[in-house]
Amino acid sequence: MAYLTGPRLNFTGKFIADVSTVNNFPSNYDGTNYTAADYANWDIGYWNPYGTGVWRLTDCAVTGAVRGDGSTVSGDPVLSMTLADADDQPPAKMVDLDSEQQMVSAIWGLVVRLVGGDGQAALRSNFAVASFTDLWKRSLTPGSLPQHKLHPACMYGAAWQSVLSDLAWGDVAASPFLQELQAAAGPGGLLSIKFNVVGYNAGYWIGDDGTRYPPLPDFTMGLITGSIGVARADEPRFFTLGRKLQPSQKQSQSAPTLFYYATAVVDEARKALAIDLGNSIPFKEWRGDIVGETLQVGYLDAVQGFQPLGEVTPDNGWYRRTAGIADITLTDAQLSAVAANPLAVRKAGADTLLGQEPADGKALRADEFVFRMAPGDSAETTVWATVFGKPLADAEVALAFDNSSLGGEGDPPVGVPAGALGFPPS
Repeated sequence: MAYLTGPRLNFTGKFIADVSTVNNFPSNYDGTNYTAADYANWDIGYWNPYGTGVWRLTDCAVTGAVRGDGSTVSGDPVLSMTLADADDQPPAKMVDLDSEQQMVSAIWGLVVRLVGGDGQAALRSNFAVASFTDLWKRSLTPGSLPQHKLHPACMYGAAWQSVLSDLAWGDVAASPFLQELQAAAGPGGLLSIKFNVVGYNAGYWIGDDGTRYPPLPDFTMGLITGSIGVARADEPRFFTLGRKLQPSQKQSQSAPTLFYYATAVVDEARKALAIDLGNSIPFKEWRGDIVGETLQVGYLDAVQGFQPLGEVTPDNGWYRRTAGIADITLTDAQLSAVAANPLAVRKAGADTLLGQEPADGKALRADEFVFRMAPGDSAETTVWATVFGKPLADAEVALAFDNSSLGGEGDPPVGVPAGALGFPPS
């Protein structure tokens, strides 16, 4: 059940994504049209033409931990550790799939280390290349910054989930939690990592009068909050094999949603529900307070009535401490009920649902969903079908070619010719 079941640790801090925006326009790949000086032009170089592509962790501290039995960790040295990237090789890089597909940016070459106050690594690992998912407009307003000056990218949030491999453990004798995490991972094992990013600083946009404003302080940096737990070899690497709640309200510019996708798992042995709201709740303003309205987590019974299981009251401290994950203890009756009924979330005291599972509980997802391929290449992925979080045996999955995105004016056509990509019909 990936990072959602214990033992897991949570962390929060900042990240650097120094992307080069020259790559945002396919016409810029025709080097005969431009000189070096041209790339200072906003219309060519965009908002960060000299970006290095570097993606880094910075100022990331462990903020909380949960044992395998669900109890909260206290007084353990892990709570004073930091999360860092490589100290002996170049930093990771973040790149888009291509100029026409910038919605699945991937991190390559990331080393994740857990470092104690003495500077020694208690853990070193390699992050499997992964693309972000669940991109949405997470900041409701720009706050004190003028709307027309703040770059639109600043308002969005997204999440990455992957696995950590090649685990190299340091001295963990002083940390009972890390000993438990090491034992749960096992020799040659994997860890699961998921983190949410928000409050990215893409600088100022163009003013109403055409003025191009200078970058804000900590340009190309954003806020990160996430978790690390145990990964099983027989589970997906890039998403959690659990229960997927969908937002009930469709997102739009005029009416931003108050809830986005969430994942939950039911731990039958521990009689508990863990739900990840880490990329589900918006912030009131850019880098401001998270929306703090009390949420009820529950399920829909046979007549679609909402039955509460527990409550969550978000605030910034809760978010940093838990990475947005709530653990709810279930009775035997509740455990039986959620096994065959859709989970749902609503505001306390309200009848309208913010998000819920499909009524039939069915979910479908390909594990690896982004590929870099040249003509003649082939690729494989595993498609996982579940019902209420359990394997859906003998599911028949139909496949179809989606050519709905044809690129912008003057851009190369996307998905043309359709026959260049072959796949089975089911």
